[in-house]
Amino acid sequence: DGNTYLEAVDDSTGYYFRLVDTATGSSRIIKSPVYGYNFDSAVLSSKGTYFAGVYYDQVDKIYKLSISSTDGQDGSGYAVPDTFSLSAISDTGVAVGHTYQGQGMVFDHGYLKILADYSRGSQPLAISTAENISRDGTTVVGSFARDVTQNVHAAVWNLASQKFLEVDPGLFNHSVATLVSANGDVVAGQGATISNPQIAFRWTEAGGLIEIPGLNTDSNTVLKSMSADGSVLVTDNTREFERLT
Repeated sequence: DGNTYLEAVDDSTGYYFRLVDTATGSSRIIKSPVYGYNFDSAVLSSKGTYFAGVYYDQVDKIYKLSISSTDGQDGSGYAVPDTFSLSAISDTGVAVGHTYQGQGMVFDHGYLKILADYSRGSQPLAISTAENISRDGTTVVGSFARDVTQNVHAAVWNLASQKFLEVDPGLFNHSVATLVSANGDVVAGQGATISNPQIAFRWTEAGGLIEIPGLNTDSNTVLKSMSADGSVLVTDNTREFERLT
């Protein structure tokens, strides 16, 4: 909502994250709750109400994920693999990420859930990645593969209904969904074909996948953000910004 932002600081005291209030200009350093270690990576929810960070616990010798409200009133912690990458956190305090090996994870107020488990009723998933989560915490977007030898394709998981949806009906050699609207109704991502290395798309359950014209076919161009209602996308590369509607 523009009132709070998270910044990474690297100075003589080390590498750490600072939470800044844009209205008052005040800031505070965010550290892990148990031993006060600095976080290796961190994300902030859209409204600035929840914070999630990964740190290395030097006592237990493992990596941990810490989730807390920014006012410090609510928090939970999890042990995570050393290959875990934190992706996003919703305004409801649900965080998502995945391991380098391709195991998507959902962290929901003290409960760890494996993303592939939400694909019940379909062929088991060998690979799943969680790239983002809707602001209301209902919808996770990312990619999947049913066999480790296959390319990944974009997918959507509805956590409330435990519904697994394949976004890419086979249009791309590989694809991934990276952005989602506030309520989970609109999804965006990128795919590739042999002739075009970068194609942006928008997807809804009712309308299916639609390619977005105007995105540069440049491998350095990526989708960066989506408006709350999913009507506006922003991309960037090393040379320019584009606004796609």
